[in-house]
Amino acid sequence: ENPLPLRLTPPVVAMLERAVPFVSEPLRTIFANTHVFGPIVTRVFSGKSPKTAAMVRTTIAATKVLGGDKSNVVPAAAEAWLNVRVLPGEKARDAVSAIRDRLAHLGV
Repeated sequence: ENPLPLRLTPPVVAMLERAVPFVSEPLRTIFANTHVFGPIVTRVFSGKSPKTAAMVRTTIAATKVLGGDKSNVVPAAAEAWLNVRVLPGEKARDAVSAIRDRLAHLGV
């Protein structure tokens, strides 16, 4: 589950509007009227693939996790590296807050 909101940004709206002459119905109507169909577009984009999801929400991916080096010992500490791609118009601190909120119940 992604804690960050879905949103169409001006560059994505512009891309969809420029695609209108090259797509058939019903996409033509949807792309030309994102002010009406925006919620549908964001839901479809968010669930279609990681590439389209990144167009409508800030994304967070764990890219590296470090802990102990023994298979039978629980490490005293661990760390995770996160790749955060912030949607244009949003702030990095909002993504950091979302991450902290998601981890709060773990005592991290």
